[in-house]
Amino acid sequence: MIAWSIPFLLATLRSFWALGFIERGALLIEISPLVVMALEALMSAIAVGWRIGSVRGERDDAWALQEQFRQIAEVDALTGLLTRRAFLRRVEERADRMKPIKLILIDIDQFKLVNDRYGHLVGDDVLMLVADVLRQITPADGLIGRFGGEEFAVLIEAVPVDAVADRLCKAVAAAATATDVSVTISAGVAEARVDDEVEWRLLYYAADQALYRSKNGGRNRVSHAPRPIAA
Repeated sequence: MIAWSIPFLLATLRSFWALGFIERGALLIEISPLVVMALEALMSAIAVGWRIGSVRGERDDAWALQEQFRQIAEVDALTGLLTRRAFLRRVEERADRMKPIKLILIDIDQFKLVNDRYGHLVGDDVLMLVADVLRQITPADGLIGRFGGEEFAVLIEAVPVDAVADRLCKAVAAAATATDVSVTISAGVAEARVDDEVEWRLLYYAADQALYRSKNGGRNRVSHAPRPIAA
């Protein structure tokens, strides 16, 4: 506001000079038109610079908001694991590596009873406990996702999948001994090359059927799908 008042003040002084109220030899008054134009140009440049900075700030805010939405879409809010959609997108990205993909589907045994007996807050603690164990045991290049409810998925490539699945089952049961709740998991394992969505569905179905056998076989165990997976 003060900066914009300077041209107005100079214009007023020039009017006084033209009317003879100010001595005509005053240099400032004589050059006031140039000063006014220079100040107006300066103020315009400042305004443009401020607007550019404002637009950049708005753009950065929009990018930050977009990143927040992406995080919400890709990361499960409770466990911090990948969501089902994000997990499947990562699978697609790895499909062209021409390596067998090893999938472990995991289900928390009798999770509904945990919620009914202890409440949903304890149920959430159990979900986070299982998620922490999965992070500790899964190889660094593996994928871990929560597919919904008490179902999780782990994808690995290089290491023997049966050994990883067995360690997961034992580690969850051991971690639960530090709580007041008995927690175990069942797992189904399948492996195959995955080059498209159809092959992924076959792999998922095979692992799901293996998980079903683990649940029916007494829980707290690992079952492996037949090799190779039949179409």
